[in-house]
Amino acid sequence: MKRFFYSVIAILALFAASCSEEITQETVVYDFENQTLGETGYVNGPDKTVSAQKVTLYGTECTVYYGKLAYDNASFSNTFNETWASWSGFAFSQKNDKATAGFTNQYSVYANSGANNSSKFAVSYAPAESTPISNISFSTAEEVKKMWVNNSTYAALTMLNGDTYTPKFKAGDWTLLTITGFNGTTQKGKIECYLADYRNGKAELLSNWKELDLSSLGLVSNLEFIVTSSQSGVPSYFCLDNLETVKP
Repeated sequence: MKRFFYSVIAILALFAASCSEEITQETVVYDFENQTLGETGYVNGPDKTVSAQKVTLYGTECTVYYGKLAYDNASFSNTFNETWASWSGFAFSQKNDKATAGFTNQYSVYANSGANNSSKFAVSYAPAESTPISNISFSTAEEVKKMWVNNSTYAALTMLNGDTYTPKFKAGDWTLLTITGFNGTTQKGKIECYLADYRNGKAELLSNWKELDLSSLGLVSNLEFIVTSSQSGVPSYFCLDNLETVKP
């Protein structure tokens, strides 16, 4: 009888372990397809669940919301200046105008659609000097697997053709996206992706969605994004889609 009892306990333990394994392997893809964007085709804030702050910028008192655009278990940083109708961090978009240059086209991806022919994606404005910088935080830590990135049209056409503030890219120029993962205050590692690379005889500019392997970062509670460039006037934008994680 005891042997039978222990066998049953062992079987139940194995069953519980297998169920636990299934739960820990729940895959989540942040693809933005369920976001409501309205007539403009984008959402750039503000997050009015946070209180507005009065901030003096360049001698002007501005009303600023330091918030997040919530999506499932993740929050995408969003700073919205109501006085100037400007933003930084993340916006959600479905715009794909590849022809119009300049700031008025800051929400378009430099591709025909979102990743894998989807409709919607995220746009980040992530200059290195921005405070706070663009980040994605998870309410509980998730194991990051991969995501897709691309240039925005605004940044791509600036690098290809130049504008009032930035010369056309030449040999030696580059624009780099750096992704840093954290679990709490512990840095888990960095992933780098060149959005444009004109070094060492190359003339490469990202014009299609590129898959990035994030698995080396492991379990993270926060991802931070910074865009840097050899040319200081390059718009610090990039587009993101299909962030895949495993949720514990």
